[in-house]
Amino acid sequence: MTKNFDDFLMDLALSESGNNYEITNKQGFLGKYQMGEMALVDAGYYKKKVKNLSEYNNDWTGSFTGKDGVYSVKDFLNNQTAQENAQIAYKKAQWGYLKNLGAHKYLGETIAGIKITQSGLLGGAHLGGQGRVDEFLRSGGKIDKKDGNGVPVSHYIRKFAGYDVSNITGLPSDSDESSSNSHKPESKQKKDEQQKESVKSEKGKQEIKQEPERSKDNKNDISSELALLAAELAGGVALSPAMMFSNLIRAAAKNKNNKIFEDIFERHLRLKNEAGVEKYKNYKNPETGENKIYTKEAINKMSDSEYQKHKKAITAQKLRIGIPSHKEMENISKSGGGVVFVNDYTRSDGTHVGSYWRSAPH
Repeated sequence: MTKNFDDFLMDLALSESGNNYEITNKQGFLGKYQMGEMALVDAGYYKKKVKNLSEYNNDWTGSFTGKDGVYSVKDFLNNQTAQENAQIAYKKAQWGYLKNLGAHKYLGETIAGIKITQSGLLGGAHLGGQGRVDEFLRSGGKIDKKDGNGVPVSHYIRKFAGYDVSNITGLPSDSDESSSNSHKPESKQKKDEQQKESVKSEKGKQEIKQEPERSKDNKNDISSELALLAAELAGGVALSPAMMFSNLIRAAAKNKNNKIFEDIFERHLRLKNEAGVEKYKNYKNPETGENKIYTKEAINKMSDSEYQKHKKAITAQKLRIGIPSHKEMENISKSGGGVVFVNDYTRSDGTHVGSYWRSAPH
């Protein structure tokens, strides 16, 4: 069954916020689709006088237009209808930008192993902006820039490929099902379906006699998924449980084999730990020059004043190596070093220092 624009939005929201309308992340992005100042300007909900694009920094010092009754950040977070309408308007604006850049000319091509589709382009633009999508396309995949969390634009171009978003683009659908079936003559479709049924029947008989073998294509699918996970890890991405589960299930489903799932998970953990050791070894914060590593748990425990005090250092770390969890640090420490845990202590002047993780000494 073809996935439509509603499916696209649902999956996008799951990746961005876990489907949470009320969330604001540390970078100031808002709501279910994690929209920033520039996105809401394009959607018609927000205005801000700026001299250059870098001033769209999500400090929300501009003014809301009142569209859909939204006059503040709080209004936007509490208004589900406004968030849905804003995302639709934003996607239409993004497609306009992509078309002006000539991105639609690449539809149907395969770049860096990724088939370029309408929904994939919109997914990539949501993550990194249409400019980075354009660079990826024009460079043949050689320029693949990452967002603030270390996720490459190609990840979303691949992940969100194949949805029917023709209501946004105004073009004939290039979704997986419609591109492969909808334009076939009826007689050929019927013939194809009969052939598939015959193959299914024969395959069913064989499966009764013996366990199905992994095909070469399935092995390639696994390698592709593992490569994607490895790229995310090397880029410093702290995968949410939902994203992790989705990626693993997708690869396992292609093989319909529990053993494959176990292999993928084990290999993923090994890749994660190996990448982590290398990534954190000799790390120093670009802002402070210190080797302290902030974890998600440590940041969540901070008061507002503490967070503001450490905000620059946290942001610098996030851009360089991401924000790991305490559990991730423990696994990396057990896998050969790279990081060490410092227990809390009291300085000679009586100042108490809480426990923290740091990169291992040279």
